[in-house]
Amino acid sequence: MNRIFIATILAGAVLVGCDSSEAANNSEFTKAIDGKISKRCHGVFPLGMYATPPFVVSNSDTLRLDKLNAYAKAGVFSVEDNGNGQLKYSLTAEGKKYSKGSGFCVGYRNVNDIVDFTKPADFFGVTMTKVKYTYVVKDIPKWVESIPDVYDALNKPEKASMELYLQKSGWTANKP
Repeated sequence: MNRIFIATILAGAVLVGCDSSEAANNSEFTKAIDGKISKRCHGVFPLGMYATPPFVVSNSDTLRLDKLNAYAKAGVFSVEDNGNGQLKYSLTAEGKKYSKGSGFCVGYRNVNDIVDFTKPADFFGVTMTKVKYTYVVKDIPKWVESIPDVYDALNKPEKASMELYLQKSGWTANKP
């Protein structure tokens, strides 16, 4: 009778350990990383991070004109001829919905795959690991499809890494 009881307790402990939020596995790491990255907007910046609309561009600046015309065709910029050899690109109502300063919010990152991780180890009383993963952008607005280079880049998995920390509630990206 005692042997059956002890065997039952040990089997239960093993099963609980398999589903533990403290386990170092892809599922737990995905939850921890997604908890951090899926809340942040993924931005695209038509003319760089520090250029904010409206943009005034010379008719001879073909590189910038090509980029901005693609966004205008997508419906997020309107174009106005200033009459002095320059075009002015301003946000449309649709553009204002997605505008975040100098760029546009075009979705949210989600873990695509856990590539590798270091063996969890104790560093000054904190158990941590470094996880290499790939992510893709989800919830991409429909207008982005009309800018093929941007749309294709957003749908291609990107590599990243993050340090995770083991806490009582499981793995987290927040330093204790």
